[in-house]
Amino acid sequence: MSDSLADKKIKNIMKAGGIFLICLSAFLVVLFQIYHHYKSRRMNLAKDTGKAVESRLIEYIDAGMYCTDMLNIICTGYGIREKEKIDSACEKFMNGEYDLLKMVMIFNGDELEYIYPSDARGVIVPDLLTEGNTLSSEAAYSRVSGGKIISDSFNLLSGEKVFAIVQFFREESSDTPEGSERMGYAVVVIDQDELLKRSGVYDLSSQGYNYRFYRINPATGIVRNLAAFGEEFMTQPVAVDMSMPNNEIWHLLLSLNGGWVNTAEVAAGLTIALLLSFLTSIVFYLFFSLKGREEDLRRLSYSDPLTKVRNSRAYTDTLEDLRSSQEKYGIIYIDVNNFKKINDTYGHKTGDEILHITAERLANVIRHGDTVFRIGGDEFAAVIRGNHEKSFYEGIIRRMKDVMNRKVTFSGKAVNVSISCGFARFPEDGTDYESVIQIADSEMYKDKALQKSMETGGSYWFDHDVMTGLYNRDGFFKAVSLRLKENSISGYYMISTDIRNFKIINQLYGMGKGNEVLVNEARLLTIEYGEKGMICARINGDLFSLLIDKDVYNEEELLSIIKDFAKNAVGDGYRMVIKIGVYEVENPEMSPAIMLDKTAIALKSVYDDEETELVYYTEDMMKDTLVENEVLSRFDRALLNDEFKMYLQPQVDKDGNLLGAEALARWVSDGKVVSPAEFIPVLEKTNQIYRLDEVIWEKAAKKLNDWKGTPLEKMSISVNISPKDIYYLDIENNLRELRAKYDLTPDKLKLEITETAVMLDRTDGSKLVDKLQEQGFQVEMDDFGSGYSSLNMLKDIKIDVLKIDMGFLNKTDDEERARVILDSVVSMAKKLGMTVIAEGVESKKQLGFLSEMGCDIFQGFYFSKPVSPESFELVYRDTEVNQ
Repeated sequence: MSDSLADKKIKNIMKAGGIFLICLSAFLVVLFQIYHHYKSRRMNLAKDTGKAVESRLIEYIDAGMYCTDMLNIICTGYGIREKEKIDSACEKFMNGEYDLLKMVMIFNGDELEYIYPSDARGVIVPDLLTEGNTLSSEAAYSRVSGGKIISDSFNLLSGEKVFAIVQFFREESSDTPEGSERMGYAVVVIDQDELLKRSGVYDLSSQGYNYRFYRINPATGIVRNLAAFGEEFMTQPVAVDMSMPNNEIWHLLLSLNGGWVNTAEVAAGLTIALLLSFLTSIVFYLFFSLKGREEDLRRLSYSDPLTKVRNSRAYTDTLEDLRSSQEKYGIIYIDVNNFKKINDTYGHKTGDEILHITAERLANVIRHGDTVFRIGGDEFAAVIRGNHEKSFYEGIIRRMKDVMNRKVTFSGKAVNVSISCGFARFPEDGTDYESVIQIADSEMYKDKALQKSMETGGSYWFDHDVMTGLYNRDGFFKAVSLRLKENSISGYYMISTDIRNFKIINQLYGMGKGNEVLVNEARLLTIEYGEKGMICARINGDLFSLLIDKDVYNEEELLSIIKDFAKNAVGDGYRMVIKIGVYEVENPEMSPAIMLDKTAIALKSVYDDEETELVYYTEDMMKDTLVENEVLSRFDRALLNDEFKMYLQPQVDKDGNLLGAEALARWVSDGKVVSPAEFIPVLEKTNQIYRLDEVIWEKAAKKLNDWKGTPLEKMSISVNISPKDIYYLDIENNLRELRAKYDLTPDKLKLEITETAVMLDRTDGSKLVDKLQEQGFQVEMDDFGSGYSSLNMLKDIKIDVLKIDMGFLNKTDDEERARVILDSVVSMAKKLGMTVIAEGVESKKQLGFLSEMGCDIFQGFYFSKPVSPESFELVYRDTEVNQ
């Protein structure tokens, strides 16, 4: 017997030992993964820290290079001796946000001709550009490359450590002697220590990093240390390559003091692994025996003892699980109406039985997989999993009310039982479960209030909005009709307000916040106008309407009230825009619904207008609406019948040699060509333009394929990418499919994109341009200078071709001044390696001065209006196409 017990003991020890070894091996693997994770995480954090330094460095250096750009433009266009213009620019630089700038210098050849501030001469190093001195190599490099160059560090005579940004230019001022030109350098001097301090380089040591920060001067090829701390030779350093705005690469090496993972951490990990392995081997035998009991206890802790459905603890845990998984769901809140009265009348035992029956019936209504919870007293909640339309929830609530809103009979008693319900969904109505709960609870209490009103026989809620207490649409029409019938002599305005992009507020802040905004607007209108006897209503969603007596109406006051409300309604810096449409009531017998429609037409006319906030209805708006509706009603059929045609407008060089064409859309209906002015604005306004663009892209790609093997084979066609295309199309994929379908060489299908489209989201716009260029497409910037910040666009986004519209000259009274700016833009584009297209050329005179400026390609009525592909081929099929 003793031997048998000893054998069992040995076997148990061997099992425990085996489990220990398995667990130890597993923990060691996990430990290795954890340390590898921490090492990678710390190295990635170091890289992110370096990237943050890079971002700040680029911001400051970019500002300095912007200064040299502006000095280059001034000196090129006006001459070095225009010191007043240079003084003005320098004053703005140094007294503005860019206080790192120590001084500005302009050299005429090797001679220092200008310095700002003027008292800075006492601290500069003499003969800066003389061969062998501080900036000579950089200046020579800038002259040869035509670009900006950052100098090596040097000390001013006052002892400050600085470096300079050098930009070579050729002065083209009218006072330059004939047959000669001046060459100079724009130089801005930056405080190096302050730059490194603000950029966070010096803070790296306090964050626990050893670092070495250096650059290789492209002018001299010499490696120059900018800053260093700690070990000279670092172990496994993280390298951060920083791309400066002049395409130069600076280098930062980072390592963590004590190494990425230190010895103490390794020892602690091994100790923990041994301890956990030992404890796991002991606990292993107990695990399964305890597991069943734990499940029973868990079920009991999650169950409501009275109703047998799940309790509030299970409800909270379920919502936490849903939040962690980001699964879509909805919540229905249910409350038993008049439950206190039932308890007081029939006793708590009856009340408990009613709660049990309620839980049972609710659980039978919902689907398998959804769950009913009793969350307190007479309140229940149902969690509905998945993504469903509102109608789905309305159907569930209808079934819940059907099974509950009836008499319950037991123990000889018949008790009237009814429920109130409200629902909300994630993420459509709220961005977290707290806001979803709040909205569902609010909707339930609205339902309860509505039922109480109906129970008392009141008709109030038939004519009023439940959320705001204002008139609803029907109630507004009744009240307006009655007012106009009682007093048709006084003049009136009907006014509607609409919050632009209101759904964004619900998406960003949750439906609860959106409802709060609507309630507050209703309260504002009631205080400002309702208390003066005016009629206020919430028509639907975020559309509010008013009938205001002319004696009360004041446009400036109304605008001020609405603007002040919009400024503070949401908070967190969100800019809410409210549009106002006004209709002057001319015929009191007109239907209020028609009056309201006219305010809606006025609102629609300024919805996308950034500047106009209030507009009065005119009959022309009705005509525009009819035209818009006519276009949209015919649009689908026109697409189906291939009524939209591609027309081509030639693009030529200054001698008239054909280089390419731009594809333009024309609508040919019943043999007549519809002007683009009649349908393009409508399609853009209604977000349908992307469908037309797809058609023209396809036609252009097909035409290029048709031209293969003909004299027009070398021809290119430019197609337009509208701003709305970026939102509604996968442009990169669409164009990739066209390339494959028609076997296109991508540089033949050129892409025109507006500056406005790119700059609406500069980051995404830049990525899109990069991706299209990676596919081989040439990207042309159309309407340059028409919006946003053109210089910033050129700096951040690498465009291949710049298109300038001659309308730029027609929109100013000072044509000569406009020509100077145009000349500078062309010059700058050429220096950036861009091709320049001038469109809208209508005369030989325009062609002449545009050619002198350096434009490469020309387009306009002077050469040809847009023509059908057949006419185009008839004219150019025997033409030698030049590329």
